Amino acid sequence: MSSNKDLPSTSENRTGQDRSKTEMESNNLFNVIVFDDNPMDFELIQLYLRNEKDLKLHYASNFELFKSKIIEHDFSAVICDYDLGPMTALEVYSYLQQLKFNIPFIVVSGAQGEERAVEILKTGVTDYVLKDKFDKMPFVLSRALKEHESLLHEQYMLDRLRESETKFREIFNSIIDVYFESDLNGIERVISPSIEQVLGYTPDEIIGGKATDIYKYPEQREVFVEKLLESGTIRDFEITLLRKSGDICDISANAKLIYNKSGRPEGIQGVYRDITERKKQEQRLIQREMQLRESQKMANLGSWEVNSETRRIILSEEFFQIFEVPYDKKERRDFYEFSDLIHPDDRSRLESNIIKFLKTGNELPYEFRIVTPNGKLKYISTKVFKARRDNKEFISGIIQDITDLKVLEEEKNNVQRQALEMLEEMVEQRTRKIEEQRMVIEQKNRDITDSIKYAKQVQMAIMPSKEVIDAHIPQNFIFYSPKDIVAGDFYWSFSDKNVFMIAVADCTGHGVPGALVSVICYNALNRAVNEYMLREPGKILDKVNDLVIDFFSHGVSEVKDGMDISLLVMNPETKTVKWAGANNPLIYFDGDEMRKIIANKTAIGNRDVVGGFTTHEVPYLMDTTYYLFSDGYADQFGGKDNKKFMQKRFNALMELAHKKHILKQEELFVQTFQDWKGDREQVDDVAIIALKLP
Repeated sequence: MSSNKDLPSTSENRTGQDRSKTEMESNNLFNVIVFDDNPMDFELIQLYLRNEKDLKLHYASNFELFKSKIIEHDFSAVICDYDLGPMTALEVYSYLQQLKFNIPFIVVSGAQGEERAVEILKTGVTDYVLKDKFDKMPFVLSRALKEHESLLHEQYMLDRLRESETKFREIFNSIIDVYFESDLNGIERVISPSIEQVLGYTPDEIIGGKATDIYKYPEQREVFVEKLLESGTIRDFEITLLRKSGDICDISANAKLIYNKSGRPEGIQGVYRDITERKKQEQRLIQREMQLRESQKMANLGSWEVNSETRRIILSEEFFQIFEVPYDKKERRDFYEFSDLIHPDDRSRLESNIIKFLKTGNELPYEFRIVTPNGKLKYISTKVFKARRDNKEFISGIIQDITDLKVLEEEKNNVQRQALEMLEEMVEQRTRKIEEQRMVIEQKNRDITDSIKYAKQVQMAIMPSKEVIDAHIPQNFIFYSPKDIVAGDFYWSFSDKNVFMIAVADCTGHGVPGALVSVICYNALNRAVNEYMLREPGKILDKVNDLVIDFFSHGVSEVKDGMDISLLVMNPETKTVKWAGANNPLIYFDGDEMRKIIANKTAIGNRDVVGGFTTHEVPYLMDTTYYLFSDGYADQFGGKDNKKFMQKRFNALMELAHKKHILKQEELFVQTFQDWKGDREQVDDVAIIALKLP
């Protein structure tokens, strides 16, 4: 069960909860829940999945338990029994869709029948497994998980592609900075719309003019170009520009040279950033720092000193000035007059630090706040240390008013905080735009897929129903397996009185292009038999060839599309069979001997068909099988060596099948194809019609 587990998820798997990969990454497991009211079925599923080492199964026997588990755990897939008593698997699937669970949903049923499986798959469930074919469960589950991870990967790559395509335009139109391109002479060639916010000019007023027209000092342009020619790039080059209003605008420029094919510089590409406010802030900060440094030089630091023996306290005049207390020269025995001015929130911490200093003797730097007698808040820095003088011990300290420094730091913090808030706002805006684009892409993908699915319904509607073919040839089977939603292969029938026609066709390509060609060729067949009343297969193909060539000749360019076809015309009353083909042969059996009628080696749509298409008389054999087919079955890669099935194996398969009942033949062809292909991708459309004449 290998899969790309590290792939980022591009959409929510459920309402209000992003898909979590923690469990898968840590345990390397896929968690799968099995909802079945029969425990024996769960045991069987466990048995068939026992060899899947990276798989962990969870079991729910009723709907309440299922709802509880699906909310509590992060599951990679759901396996659900179709018949759950009071409800069906389709109701469970509808419940998960309402919760927006976007995970594979596999239905298990004991009922037989392909039609029922098709009806279930039309609801959107991932796959369908019969209980008597539980041996297919590992393959079905593995394929579902891989396809789901592939879908997530495709969506992720689409988001990356869309982001890459719009990145420059988004930056060009949204950033505050100004993007510009100019030639070496200074003529502006490109300028972003943000120029109007920065300088007041519209882009039209700038483009075509000289860059120096908006320079405050034109000589700065000469220095700018000179440095750029020296190094090829330049960063943070400061320029003074003039706004349209006449005001000065300080700019920081990052730029690089633009080179022509011969490697010579031909222009300049870069970004302007308005740094006017930053320059003003820097200037104010510089002025304040200069004032602070000057004050530190000029001001005397406040100081104090305590004699350890006499406990006498000496305070400097600057000490009083800092506390804004009237100065006196009296000696003091305590600091109470000043300690009362210390901010209440800092007082106890300051005292505890002084006590710690008295015990250890280590120098004590500390900051605290004071409230002056007139109510002014100040920030104070202090340092305490011990000293000896004249054999006496002193405890000394200095204090300094750092209020201006604190204010300056606060202003710096405010500038940084504002810049951070601006950056967060830009990121948020860009994230919103990316999310809006993602939603648009998802909607377009859904619209395209819905259109293709509807085209499939149209294509299936124009092809004959199984009932129509059964009415003329009761013993038949049709194996029709498109590679994509719509196909280039198709089958066709027509009846008129005693004549019945049937064909298998393979148009150029597959998917949407092949389907479009198939509609044109299908219409040409109908016109050949209805409008031109042709009944001989060779003549029919001649007319179809003319109609297809005529259709594509009306275009403005040559189209080399065409069709390979095997066309059988029978008359049960006269017991006659006629056949014609383009590239695709007819194979039937005369007893045990294989007969192969070679088709014309050219395709419908070829202008160089010589002599027309050949009509072959074919024996009317009632106890044998006639095979009409495209090349998709034989071209499928698979087997243990991953090789083509090849026409030789296909012939051997027909030899093995032709005497069996027609329904047994169908089972054999379908099962052989699935076993050969395994979990590999189907390489082409497959169409086979086998019939026994009535």
